Amino acid sequence: MLIRRSSICVLLLCLAALGCAVKIQPLTQKAGSSAQKIKVSTSLATDSRRISAPFLGGHISADIDKFTVSRLHLREKLELDQIILCNFPSTFTPVALNFNGNLLRRGTIYFNRKDQCLEISDLQIPLDTSDFELAFVRDLKAASSVECPVSYLNRNDAGQIEQAACVAPCVWENNFCSLPSLEEYGYTVNGPQEQTEFGFRVPLAKLGSSIYGQSVQNLAVEIFQYTDQLLRVKIYDPNVDRYEVPIPLNLLSVPLSDPLYEVSVPTQVGDAFSVQITRRSTGSVLFDTSLAGITFEDKLLTLASRLPSRNLYGLGENQHSTFRRLFDDTTWPIFSRDEQPNTSKVANLYGVHPHYVVIEGDGSAHGVLLYNSNAMEYQLQSAAPAINWRTIGGVLDFYIMLGPHPEDVTKQYLSLVGSPFLPPYWGLGFQLSRWGYNDLDTLKAAINRTLSCDFPLDVFYGDIDTMDQNADFTYDPVNFAGFPEYINELKALGIRYVPIVDPAIPDREGYGPYARGLTADAFIKLANGSTLMGNVWPPEPVSFPDFFKPETQLWWADEIMRYYETIKFDGLWIDMNEPANFETNQPNFLNCEANEWDDPPYLPKAAWINPGKRMSDKTVCMTATQSGYRQYDVHSLYGWSETSPTLNAMQQATGKRGLVFTRSSFVGSGALGGHWTGDNIAAWDHLQSSIIGLLDFNMFGIPYVGSDICGFSLDTEEELCERWQLLGAYYPFSRNHNSIGAIPQDPCIWPDTVGASGRKAMQTRYNLVPYLYTLFYRVNTGIDGTVVRSLAWEFPADPYTWDINQQFLWGSSFMVSPATSPGQLKTVVYFPKGIWYDWHLGNVEVDLSVAGTFKELDTPHDYIPLHVRGGSIICTQEIASTLTESRNYPFGLTIAIDADGKAAGDLFWDDGDSVNTVNLGQYHYGTFSYQEDALTQTIVNDYQALTGPLVINTLTILGSKGRVPVSIEGDINPAFSIEYIQENDKIVITGAAIPLNISFRLSFIYS
Repeated sequence: MLIRRSSICVLLLCLAALGCAVKIQPLTQKAGSSAQKIKVSTSLATDSRRISAPFLGGHISADIDKFTVSRLHLREKLELDQIILCNFPSTFTPVALNFNGNLLRRGTIYFNRKDQCLEISDLQIPLDTSDFELAFVRDLKAASSVECPVSYLNRNDAGQIEQAACVAPCVWENNFCSLPSLEEYGYTVNGPQEQTEFGFRVPLAKLGSSIYGQSVQNLAVEIFQYTDQLLRVKIYDPNVDRYEVPIPLNLLSVPLSDPLYEVSVPTQVGDAFSVQITRRSTGSVLFDTSLAGITFEDKLLTLASRLPSRNLYGLGENQHSTFRRLFDDTTWPIFSRDEQPNTSKVANLYGVHPHYVVIEGDGSAHGVLLYNSNAMEYQLQSAAPAINWRTIGGVLDFYIMLGPHPEDVTKQYLSLVGSPFLPPYWGLGFQLSRWGYNDLDTLKAAINRTLSCDFPLDVFYGDIDTMDQNADFTYDPVNFAGFPEYINELKALGIRYVPIVDPAIPDREGYGPYARGLTADAFIKLANGSTLMGNVWPPEPVSFPDFFKPETQLWWADEIMRYYETIKFDGLWIDMNEPANFETNQPNFLNCEANEWDDPPYLPKAAWINPGKRMSDKTVCMTATQSGYRQYDVHSLYGWSETSPTLNAMQQATGKRGLVFTRSSFVGSGALGGHWTGDNIAAWDHLQSSIIGLLDFNMFGIPYVGSDICGFSLDTEEELCERWQLLGAYYPFSRNHNSIGAIPQDPCIWPDTVGASGRKAMQTRYNLVPYLYTLFYRVNTGIDGTVVRSLAWEFPADPYTWDINQQFLWGSSFMVSPATSPGQLKTVVYFPKGIWYDWHLGNVEVDLSVAGTFKELDTPHDYIPLHVRGGSIICTQEIASTLTESRNYPFGLTIAIDADGKAAGDLFWDDGDSVNTVNLGQYHYGTFSYQEDALTQTIVNDYQALTGPLVINTLTILGSKGRVPVSIEGDINPAFSIEYIQENDKIVITGAAIPLNISFRLSFIYS
């Protein structure tokens, strides 16, 4: 079933004297949607700036102040979604909308400076009710009010501020507690601008009262203009060295030639300070702090910024229901915490990524990073729209990336924080794990089930149940007797082993790692200088390594190398590294004394949502020290600090690239390892939100990511697990894992459903791994920004992609559209503009030369829709039960022709497991091009020692439109054969035997 944008537009004449027209255009409607959306386009008269005309049997009028519909013939299942008013003066652009006198908390407002049009989208106004007026608001206090940072200890049980808690300088008005106006609160200019190496600095003086009595009286705002696309706004105390994130960023500077931005700040002494950053090409204001004054106290810093649209993505790690974030005034905490994902709870999870991207009204995009590691929170305000930042320490340090394409923004972000690591080739295979095998025989049974039903398998895992009483660097000598030998047995079959490593080291008699750690002075200290003792999985008290210390890193590396002497692991899996601690502040366990760090003046939501309402709940004391830093400042860096030495030690022990992935992450963690999205639940909403997790973490620069397939907690169900195994075949990190106490869920527990469907999907993945591996090379080297890509990232000018949550792309070319609900035998798929081919069959699914469309597809229980974009060349490889084996097999090329008869692609190939192959030049990289009936490979980097025996044996051409070559000339085996499959308009050429290690040209000869 195809649901197209209507090609019929109704054109209604305006009053003849105005000489203008109103156009009503139907927009794309999703299958099953209850309402058809329409767009109204018109132009205001030049002389009066007004328009008046018939509209759906009634009347429409518009001017610079409002858009009115009257005497409307009621239309059921019809929504007004977009309004475009051209010849609109830019100086009258509204900041908000009133619908029948009430503030409308939706809709994106964009002024198209080039066309002089006011474009308003996402209105969702039903036309089955009475007449209405949409007023354009240019100065609305409700749209400019910012919530006052009242401590969560002084709020009600719902986290709301009541009038009694709204004390000066906060203002209570209209049942809302806000900061005072910019002219009454914040900071003023306190001297002339000072030119600096990269920009300029402005001195500021405190304006108005303090909220908690700790205001810094004098600040500096420094603007760093590093490149045409990157700038920085840093607000700090020039007289005191406050804590700043100790992880350096890659701050390359290029002389400005044509910056994409303009920076505006007040210059007169005494002026209330704010900063505006504007995109020069469109005039869109991207960063605007004029909503409210800055708060800069010792333990509370706030800044609010108006946004140019509601298309905001990122900010984590949280579990949220949509990829495009909702502007609903919810406050979201950011602070590393051992918190299970919960779709109904507003909570901070394991990692900290205070980075967002906004897609503007014309499809341009920009990104912002707040580089701060203290506990923080953000509120997406519904009225403005705006983001309200609060953090309880450090400085306000914003990096702003101008794109202008979303993928450009991500590339600019990665160039700043570090390019993602290149995983080993085997790390892209299927991986099997669980906590709760409990003995070696049970683990063997799960692996044997998987192998016996021909399910590909490359990696298996050992959780804490394989350890000797949950202690790192051990295995259980009773329940897992013979474990090292079994690991070696599987390694001989090409199956790798990855054990878990927790940072909690038990104080156990005779346990060498702890004794040697004490000798190395390797552990986190309490404020009094004694070693902090906590409680995690081992039965004894535990200590936590201080990974910032060089001595700790040496000790940690030594323990990992000692471990490798017994267990020949291939990677390491880091868990519990927020760091997690059980029963903090409970009797007889770790108790943190009352103090200003565990109980700060402004208690943020990150602490308030826990039963104890303290910063240290579920973790260690905020007064504990690491290498001179308080946990209060560096707590959220703990996962990052463990990942780096673990990676180095693993590579030192194995001599291979290997694989490290971590539960807790911070900005830049993707350069060191991957991430799984934690202890999810075997539930449909967690399956659905897993896609959002993929998209978020690709934004954050951690593309090696996945969720526990079939769910970690609770018993999964057969249908859920089958759908999840289909989807999980397209996670970059594809692992089935679940918890102790739950039923077994390895795929072949259900051989005829989960096993059979999952095997088919996984075989398709294995066929595509050369393409996936090349995508990781592209992000590692800065060619691309994402491996898993939102449709909005690839097609940002198409508004229908902005809120798609249940589809994604691999790179720019391969689209995955899973069924994600119970009993779902049909799935509505959005196809952006272009030609899209069914990957399974090869036929054209849609050919869209003008605009995108929704199409309803069959999705039986064993099927996931996959499509390749016209203009792409996808490199594949014959499959085997492991990637170690299939690496030796021939390649194939699938050539998906676009409307111009062209296609392009590439292939990266190295040995798959050596360290630093890219920097050493030990790899093959070639680009493919198809045009004018010829296929070529251009070798960009040649490595003959690797590619000598490899060949491209199969060529598949999609979209030939019935043209079948009679011969092929060039570097091809003369014994090749050509088959044309008319039903799918697909040409398959076999026996080509084209050497991979040559630049070749094949000419297709037609009769």
